[in-house]
Amino acid sequence: MPFQFALSALGKGNGFSTHHAYLAGQLDLGPGSDVAALAQKVKIEVTPELDTTYPGRWVGDITVTYTDGTTEHLFIDNPTGTAENPMSQHDLDAKFRDVTSASLGTERGNTLLHAIQHGDPDQPASDFASLLKV
Repeated sequence: MPFQFALSALGKGNGFSTHHAYLAGQLDLGPGSDVAALAQKVKIEVTPELDTTYPGRWVGDITVTYTDGTTEHLFIDNPTGTAENPMSQHDLDAKFRDVTSASLGTERGNTLLHAIQHGDPDQPASDFASLLKV
């Protein structure tokens, strides 16, 4: 989790393509990297009271302390992607493209997304399945 926070805070992204870039050796997260340096400063505290107060929900209670000693606090009880705070269609489409671009490429991923959203319900399943082949 510290690396996830560091990736996001440093503007490097935190989606599938970011993780894929790391696995492909295109993103340095090793010792001495800016991501590793920030990740070492992240402290995570488990707060069982949050589980009791918000059962079955994803909540976050985050406090950032800056080098000058000032702090910022953020509490999230309905993160993006939950039933209470659904993702916009634009964000869902962007996430789909992020997840499919490495295996299908941009053009084929867009073709698949279009088929999912606007496809012919009478299209044979084998035609649709052909869009999934890597």
